[in-house]
Amino acid sequence: MLPRDCVLIGSSTGGGRTAYGAISQMETRGDVITVRGERYVPLTLDQPEEQKRMFRLASRPCLIPSDIESWRVLKPLPKS
Repeated sequence: MLPRDCVLIGSSTGGGRTAYGAISQMETRGDVITVRGERYVPLTLDQPEEQKRMFRLASRPCLIPSDIESWRVLKPLPKS
């Protein structure tokens, strides 16, 4: 994992691909489903007593560089 006080710098021209991790969510009837490998996973939340309908999109992208040397983890200098 990336330390809290660091940033990841990647190259947009270095090539690579994006994979998507699993998302588990509770459906309206209380069933828990897990969706794997999808770019976006929608969820609709209805609250009829408050006359509300909310929509949520979840995504878990994982960037995979083809050249690991094109990425750097840096620790910014403190303000002086």
